[in-house]
This record gives sequence, C-alpha cells and structure tokens, in this order.
Amino acid sequence: MLNIKDALKRHGYTQRMVAKKLGMSEMNVSQIVNGNPTYNKMQAVADAIGADITEFFQSDTTSMVCPHCGKPITVCFKA
Repeated sequence: MLNIKDALKRHGYTQRMVAKKLGMSEMNVSQIVNGNPTYNKMQAVADAIGADITEFFQSDTTSMVCPHCGKPITVCFKA
C-alpha cells in the first residue's frame, strides 16, 4: 500500500512545503501523494523530505492481521 501522506507527516512536511521545495504546484504534489505516481516523482518527494522511498510503502499495521490466527502483525520494510 502506497502511503506518502504518512511519510510526509513523520518527517514534518506538508504538501505545500514539498511543493515549494520542488518548485511544483500544490495540485501536482497532491496528485503524487494521492494518485499513482511514477518512480521518479516519488523519488523526488523522498529526496525533498529526507526520506527513503521505501517509507512510502509502509502499511497501516493496525489493519493487518494474521490470516491463520487472527492476531495483529507488524510488517517492517528495510532497504
């Protein structure tokens, strides 16, 4: 699951701040955050906020459960 919005929050950035840093309109950044962005656009946002692009793929762990036992599980992505 792509979750750029949470990565922005974790790094203390708003979409407006990223737009200004990248020289883009807020609408373009919103389309990247909420749409289906290209790798290059995701990498540009990651670089702008000082994040690794893999952070954009972290899932909401509260909604993940083991399909066998039903217990909550945590998934971590490492580059």
